[in-house]
Amino acid sequence: MLQKSRMQGAYATAVNGWIRAHFEGAPLDIGYQNGALLAPQIQAVVERLRLYVRHTWDDWEFFRKAARDLYMPKVPGDLAEEMRGIVEGMRDAGVSDLDYVDVVALNGYFDTSYSYYYYLKANELRRLGEDVPPMEEHGGCSAFVATGSATRDGRIVMAHNTWFPYMISRWNVIADYAPDAGRRFLMQCYPGTVYSGTDFYLNDAGLAVTETTITGMFTFHPEGTPYFVRARQAIQNAESLDAWSQTMRTDNNGGYANDWLVADSRSSEIMTLELGTHHHQTWRTRDGFFVGCNVAQDPEVRTETSFAYDDPNNACNARHRRWHELFRQEQGRVDVDFAKRALADHLDVRVGREIPSRTTLCGHVDADPTGLPEWEWGGNYPGGSFDGIVTASDLIPEGALWAHWGKPCGANYNFAEHLREHPEYAWQVPLAQDITAYPWTLFSAGW
Repeated sequence: MLQKSRMQGAYATAVNGWIRAHFEGAPLDIGYQNGALLAPQIQAVVERLRLYVRHTWDDWEFFRKAARDLYMPKVPGDLAEEMRGIVEGMRDAGVSDLDYVDVVALNGYFDTSYSYYYYLKANELRRLGEDVPPMEEHGGCSAFVATGSATRDGRIVMAHNTWFPYMISRWNVIADYAPDAGRRFLMQCYPGTVYSGTDFYLNDAGLAVTETTITGMFTFHPEGTPYFVRARQAIQNAESLDAWSQTMRTDNNGGYANDWLVADSRSSEIMTLELGTHHHQTWRTRDGFFVGCNVAQDPEVRTETSFAYDDPNNACNARHRRWHELFRQEQGRVDVDFAKRALADHLDVRVGREIPSRTTLCGHVDADPTGLPEWEWGGNYPGGSFDGIVTASDLIPEGALWAHWGKPCGANYNFAEHLREHPEYAWQVPLAQDITAYPWTLFSAGW
């Protein structure tokens, strides 16, 4: 039975494919509210991940072991309490088959899958005297942040869409956190996590944060602080671009290495932090734009990756060119409407016409016979972009954003139809899901 005294002010409501949630109070209570309100969704997410990782990386016990060995010793007391609260809330809501280690493993999913696993793989290849193979083509997220002369009103616009296998694409929670200590913040996230994962955040100091993952990063620092801890601490505590960057760089474990796009709505300044394991680079401006499409730009950060930077036709480089084409065409006219259109863009620069694929800003790997080899996604793999989020200077101070669940272009994805043409993905049948596109919806925390 739920402890009503710990649920004060908390809620979770379904809206256009999203779950709009609010959690408040001390860490243990915030976690309890998350677990109690979203218990079935947390259980479903872990169930999907258990199936997915067996076909991609390793079994779930590998993720639990990484949680025990690498992350639990580095999780600070407040976040440990919050995750224990998640377990308590789930149990009171009737879900008792997940424990604290499962919750830490869920939160450490990206540290483990995108970094630790490939670090171990690269080390084993070196031990055998083999080279780390280049990652020829990569999907991922498409994002930008713009300000000054690039935008219609000279102020900030930020946008992001996320690409993942459709089976595990349940980052459909928009959670507003009002913790007893630190800043109030809003984020897109999985149910049961203490950080975003897809990495779209706002806080009441006027910061907005998103990212795209760096392709081919094989370095890692196991003794460092997990990415999920640093990302949460940064958005909850930072009041400036400098403070946010400092938190992300301190004791960096290299987990889920990203090109971070960050904006300060008070000063209209934007920043990119390209954060590898051992190297990083920062660019800042009040007049221009930065884009994200999963390709490192800094020469030193590139030394930590294995990627074909000279191939103009791989997914990252092709999308990088498309972003720059769009900004040249729309110089001075970038606004929220442009952002929504750009996230839905299907122009493939390799052929100069619209063909939804792995190389378009709106990702359609399911329609691409090449797939994404470095993710071990075969041709027409059931994955790609499944959301869109946009915010701007007039929205950030209110904790507001536009969110679109489903492919940004508005296309629906039906797994049964896809399976008829591609039966090789029948292993997903027990837990596969359709991706239905909903209307763009304005959410606001109303700070």
